[in-house]
Amino acid sequence: MKTNFREYIGYCKQEKEELWDKCVFVFDTNILLNLYRYSSETRNALLNSFETLSHSIWLPNQVALEFFKRRNEVIIETNVRYSKLELKKDKLLQEFREELRMKSNNEELAELDSYITGWIKNREHSDLLVSSHTEDIILDRLLKLYDGKVGNEYSENRLKEIYEEGKKRYDNKIPPGYKDEKKNLAKENSGYGDLILWFQIIEYSKENEKDIIFVTHDQKEDWWLKINGQTIGSRPDLVREFIDIAKSEFLMYSMDSFLNYMNENHKQSISEDVISEVKEISAVRNRVNEHFSNDIKESNLIDKFILPDSIVQEHYMLKKQIEKVEEKITKREKSLMLNRKSYELNGNPNTLITIVNTEKNLKRDKKELNGLYDKLKNFVTPDLP
Repeated sequence: MKTNFREYIGYCKQEKEELWDKCVFVFDTNILLNLYRYSSETRNALLNSFETLSHSIWLPNQVALEFFKRRNEVIIETNVRYSKLELKKDKLLQEFREELRMKSNNEELAELDSYITGWIKNREHSDLLVSSHTEDIILDRLLKLYDGKVGNEYSENRLKEIYEEGKKRYDNKIPPGYKDEKKNLAKENSGYGDLILWFQIIEYSKENEKDIIFVTHDQKEDWWLKINGQTIGSRPDLVREFIDIAKSEFLMYSMDSFLNYMNENHKQSISEDVISEVKEISAVRNRVNEHFSNDIKESNLIDKFILPDSIVQEHYMLKKQIEKVEEKITKREKSLMLNRKSYELNGNPNTLITIVNTEKNLKRDKKELNGLYDKLKNFVTPDLP
């Protein structure tokens, strides 16, 4: 009975330990890409944990392909994060200067500016391990880790077969991948990545007679069984398909659950701070992915987001320009409110002229701001957290 209903019964502690000892570990693309997003402590802890399993890991070709397609995107994303902090610092100092009526050359503000700038630079130096796609220590470690352990690419004919089968599966909500179906509307067949990955894992397991532990940040319902908002475990139909075809065992973990198990059963010293950051980043990325999966246009853009630094600089110069216009509008609105109150009290004609001119300038500024918003909306770079 247990064999017949394995997908519903799950694994006891002893069975998990046996599975960990003999299985092959497969890490999803999102696990590898998030290495660029973590703090230095978390990144090193994860890479070290991967390296302890180096004798029993394998990289599906689909994971490798998606990693290299999106790697530059994530490097850019992590670099511009510090540019955003610089912009926020400048805005904060400007607010202090205005609220406290300080001169622009105030020594205390200059000291605060210097301190915050130094702090940002120190954090950037500590956490930002990769600043260029040509000097990539993370990639170097991954290349060494997966040397000789990458699956073969599918032929065009095999991919066409998967697309045809995928259309039928998605129409009937057969996992995995049907939550990415909208991507196919944005870019032909881009929504079949999870299904390609799934077939590659099954085929590897069957050919090598290996059980699989799959680790992913993906929390969509086409991978996980969810009841009343609570994640119960792997989709039973996925587990059953794997067992029926590969004749092996399949177990799936989120990254934080994987690290907790490593801590408890494999004597790893992974701190709670590390696990907490992994969980937080995973939650953020899943919210972003959910947003893009519901927005066909941006879903298409994120697939091809490989941009030179000049484009990123242009993007953030545009955002800086928007901030300046927003500040200008805020000042004009405050001025307009004060002058209206003044005119109600004294009826001074000069005040009325000031009100009219301010309203005219405010209308012009808001028109400029709307134009900048349109530019930002249509810009090729999605604003990722």
